[in-house]
Amino acid sequence: MAYFSLPLDLVATVYIQAASLAEAKAKFDQIVSKGIDARDKRWFSNAPFGSFFLPELSFATSMTLLRPTGTGCNEIGESELLRELISREQNLKASVLPHSADWYGEGKLPVFTVDVQVRTTGIVKAASLAEAEAFVTELDDNAVHWETAAQWFEFEGLNDEEYPLILSPSITVVGISMGCELSLRWPLSKDEPAYAAELNAAIRKLSEGFNILEIGGLAKRLKHYFATTDISFTLLGDDDIMQLAGQLIGYRIEKQGYNAPHQFT
Repeated sequence: MAYFSLPLDLVATVYIQAASLAEAKAKFDQIVSKGIDARDKRWFSNAPFGSFFLPELSFATSMTLLRPTGTGCNEIGESELLRELISREQNLKASVLPHSADWYGEGKLPVFTVDVQVRTTGIVKAASLAEAEAFVTELDDNAVHWETAAQWFEFEGLNDEEYPLILSPSITVVGISMGCELSLRWPLSKDEPAYAAELNAAIRKLSEGFNILEIGGLAKRLKHYFATTDISFTLLGDDDIMQLAGQLIGYRIEKQGYNAPHQFT
């Protein structure tokens, strides 16, 4: 078997705590054209908005691997492959943003967000260049989750015969994705508090009378499901998942007309 490399683009989501949009843009500019290390956990966070543990600047714990625009595979030796998998000190968050805090804002500062295009090197294991290029042409948009980082950023990930592709942990921030712009994500705008209050009241009503174990059990299953299937839901905090679980249980009871089981497994 041989190894082949090619450039790959991904879409990532960045979250920035700042007092204003101008301040958020200034913070974002510090990472444009810079590298980040996929193995450096300080770059990534799934803390909910309004949490004391939300970093000043962080990436979501999943990215979307985009379909390649061409094949462009080049055969590489194992030594070059191993060099691609080395974490580089200049890509650590401590090097790129030495003064950026892991816990910031005390859950009070606004959170701004934007989708960005990032680029890294993909490595394919195949018997020949033709086989590698055939595999690449079949690639579709795919979610890269940090819960399965060993599958994506380690040599052992190439042992997957059905999906023999891994990524270099050195990821470059190219810029803001086309059609996107940095915007306020949290808290809700001044025009939305009535809607938020109505939604919360509906959630509480749906959840009335259900055992906390029922909601908690379903919440765990939902969190695992969304973490492995849908990029957007990986950003939900535990409280958000619990609320969603309450809604689903209430909907099921209302529509199907049977009692909830005592516990989900």
